Amino acid sequence: MEDSKFEIGGIYYGSLSCAHGCFRVRVTKRTEKSVWFEHEDHPDMYKPKRAKIHNWTCGEAAKFHGWYVSADGKDNSFDMLTV
Repeated sequence: MEDSKFEIGGIYYGSLSCAHGCFRVRVTKRTEKSVWFEHEDHPDMYKPKRAKIHNWTCGEAAKFHGWYVSADGKDNSFDMLTV
């Protein structure tokens, strides 16, 4: 299995376990250690921001305004009715 990496222009999902939902972010810039995210749905509420990349065994992850974003591109939210 290849590690997932953030790519410029890619759309990823941010999640927060207590919020039970997710949102889409787009990568606008990237360096070896950082990635810049822009909120896809509410750019007026969440300003673009730089985040430090954390490398895990399954790929890269970062935090955008306190929300967890994984480079695996999966929607990490969950429905409370299915838990």
